[in-house]
Amino acid sequence: MAVRGPAAARRRQRRRAALWSFVGGFVGGAVISVLGGGDVVGTVIVGVLLGSLCAAVAALVVTLLPTTSGGPRGQH
Repeated sequence: MAVRGPAAARRRQRRRAALWSFVGGFVGGAVISVLGGGDVVGTVIVGVLLGSLCAAVAALVVTLLPTTSGGPRGQH
């Protein structure tokens, strides 16, 4: 059974944002490293570091910004 409620939705949103930001940061870091002439190990390291930084920032932004319930207007 799925966990419901605003806190669970917020956790899912935070995890989703962090995951996609990590993927984007990893790919971006890898591209930057390859264009800079890095080897495979350096590419992976830069990708992981940049991805982790992006994931942390995304999780922080989602945590700090207010969200709406997404339900019908006028209901809380």
